[in-house]
Amino acid sequence: MGRQINFYLIPGDIDALAMELLKAEPYIVLHSRSASASPREVGSLDVLEKGHPWLYFHLVRPPDKNSVVMREVPAQGYWTVDVLRSPVIEFTRCYFDGHILRRGRMYYDAKYYGEKGDLVSKSDNFLEWAKIIFSKTKKNLIKTNSDYVGHGTRKWMEVSGSRIVQ
Repeated sequence: MGRQINFYLIPGDIDALAMELLKAEPYIVLHSRSASASPREVGSLDVLEKGHPWLYFHLVRPPDKNSVVMREVPAQGYWTVDVLRSPVIEFTRCYFDGHILRRGRMYYDAKYYGEKGDLVSKSDNFLEWAKIIFSKTKKNLIKTNSDYVGHGTRKWMEVSGSRIVQ
């Protein structure tokens, strides 16, 4: 019931994609963790914590922000976005250390099973928005087998001889 795009993007490609997506459709970036039951909004897909880039985010349409469902993780002392029940696209950045690039992805669920076992569809507005975001992502990247690669990533691979890792 989920949709996903796997990709390999160096930081410059992520920044370029983020700008292109904003041109197509407005979105808010949410951090995957929050100290409270409210989603934690961040300014971009480029967040450093303790000197390390954060890899896990969620994209949400501005009118859907209040519909985001948070799930408490008491043992860890934080709340996390419930991707299954929320109108969000999960965005996992690629790990990149200058030599190794690991795969990232965008993912969302269109439907899920509710508490009573009934099939619940996410709103048409969310699904149309997610479809546009996915389409714009694919148009701005280079298809390679089942994955996508950014233009800067392709050049980096050709010049550096470095490798990508799943």
